[in-house]
Amino acid sequence: YLTEPKEIVHARGTIYEQGTFSAKDISRAWAIAEGNSENRTESIGLQYRYALIFTSFNSLASNILPEFMAALLEKEIWQPAQALAYVRQNKDSKHQAEGLEAIIQYLPPSLSPEALEVAIAIGGEQERVRALVSLAPHLPEVLPEALEAARAIRNEYQRADALARLAPHLPEVLPEALEVARAIGDESNRARALEGLAPHLPEVLPEALEVARAIGDESNRARALEGLASHLPEVLPEALDAARAIGDEYYRAYALRGLIEMFTPSSVDYPLWQKTLHTLASLTRPKFLEALPHLAPFIIHFGGVEALRETVKAVKDVSRWWK
Repeated sequence: YLTEPKEIVHARGTIYEQGTFSAKDISRAWAIAEGNSENRTESIGLQYRYALIFTSFNSLASNILPEFMAALLEKEIWQPAQALAYVRQNKDSKHQAEGLEAIIQYLPPSLSPEALEVAIAIGGEQERVRALVSLAPHLPEVLPEALEAARAIRNEYQRADALARLAPHLPEVLPEALEVARAIGDESNRARALEGLAPHLPEVLPEALEVARAIGDESNRARALEGLASHLPEVLPEALDAARAIGDEYYRAYALRGLIEMFTPSSVDYPLWQKTLHTLASLTRPKFLEALPHLAPFIIHFGGVEALRETVKAVKDVSRWWK
């Protein structure tokens, strides 16, 4: 019987005793097993073992949510190397970027080079930039690489979005991001890109509003105006009108709910609240009732607790009259 090389023992012990996993350890052990010509039987058994280990982690990696990995690290149930290994083994670019984003704060400096290696290897252009940006506060030296990756993104909207993500770390790219955003052909994507730049370039808000107003599709126009409303409260009435004009009730309700959720007592006066109620009346009753709880604070604000009681009574009465 051939004694396992120390590399194999270490790799196996890492998995079964510590509960962590290093792809490099397993790859190294696998290579040693492949070169084991003295005991072909054992060599084949070990090679299958390592293949199964990889496939097992491939399966597990795709099923573990980033938030769960972060929680396991926070509670010190997992080791940082274990979480990074799961991110590396995930075959979905989006999940890899999200995973790296979730665990980066728990990784020690010794794992930074491996985290960078994982980020660079992510297949999706936008996801790779997202991962590199998440590394930036911990590894400022990755910023030039992140910028290069962002500039290489072919999709106009995704490129503008990636540049906007980099803006807090590289303010000098803002003019370039604005130029890319303005050149986006699709009006809805152009409005979204300009909206994304708004926190960094408040002066583009009027331009973004103009683009949003020109969007032909009702649903996209309402969504663009909704996105701008948090920066420009004065467009709320216009956004309500756009939402009310949406023909499809599902999208109309979705747009209205999004607008209502951003209402605050300081941004909504009584006439606007009345207008909102008229707009909600264009929905079917189930959709209207879904939106009603979001208006409860404003019912109390404008009419007191008694007005809320009257509203509840009205709901019960009408529901009884028309089942």
